[in-house]
Amino acid sequence: MIFPRNAVIGNSDVLQPASVSIVFDPWSLGYILRRMQPLRFWPFIWRCIDRAATDTKNFAGWDIKTVLIGIILAALGFFIFWRIKGLPETRAEISKYFLLIAAPATLFASGLMLFNLFRAPYLIYIAEYAKAQGRVENAEEGKASAEDAMQTADAKVRALEKQLAERPASSHSQQTVAPSGQSPLFSGAEKIVLTNWLKEGHGNAIRIVTVGGTEASAISSQIQEAFGNAGWTIQNDIIGSLNITVVGGGGGGRVEVRGLYLIAVYPEGAAVRTIVSSFEQAKHPVSLNGSTVLRPRGDITLYVIFGNQER
Repeated sequence: MIFPRNAVIGNSDVLQPASVSIVFDPWSLGYILRRMQPLRFWPFIWRCIDRAATDTKNFAGWDIKTVLIGIILAALGFFIFWRIKGLPETRAEISKYFLLIAAPATLFASGLMLFNLFRAPYLIYIAEYAKAQGRVENAEEGKASAEDAMQTADAKVRALEKQLAERPASSHSQQTVAPSGQSPLFSGAEKIVLTNWLKEGHGNAIRIVTVGGTEASAISSQIQEAFGNAGWTIQNDIIGSLNITVVGGGGGGRVEVRGLYLIAVYPEGAAVRTIVSSFEQAKHPVSLNGSTVLRPRGDITLYVIFGNQER
């Protein structure tokens, strides 16, 4: 399994940066601006302000609780000073406090805020770039895991096909088969091979007619599962028994049919050839139009007849 360079995995574009390290140079910044999804103007502006305010607060170690406590204590101190010294001296003390502490702190915080606001766009894009690189690394790991899984699955399928090729083919009647005591169920390996070969005809439709009891239902269920997993459209009919009587000058009687019968209106069609070859690869060949008594119920009809008993 090979992913193209700009394949989409999940909701993120797979990028191919030259290095995982983040450096500040015009090329890396240009790469970010070209490859990353642009932010809308006002959300980006508010994000820059929030980043600058956060950096300013973290630089001085401030938090809302500390600032509020400081303001409350200062106000309480001036209130006590006013009650003891009076209003004129309190006003003078407030002016002195503002000139010596509040004004320098405000100027410093404003300058630091402007500095952080100036560098906020670069820091935001660097953070987004690091996230993109993390997604790239995760996508590369997922791609490698998927490729390993595909190689393992392909190796298993090839081994199963080789194993099935070395087995003798199951004997199925072309028209009339005497019942046998051995159940022709598909093994796990045969179901995998059947499904993989049927995928060549995905999108086609088939009608599967199940004739018989428990044995026919079990085999038909395996076949329907294989066609469904291969992407075919399935119509299913169930018949308890099929009573076929032949009358002729040479003698007549009930005809016993057993096995897999593929009745096709167009036997040379690609879908029909796919079905025939798929069942042959799975060592369960079907009889193509091998019965003169079974009738089609659509363009392609597969009769699964096992345990058909007269009622």
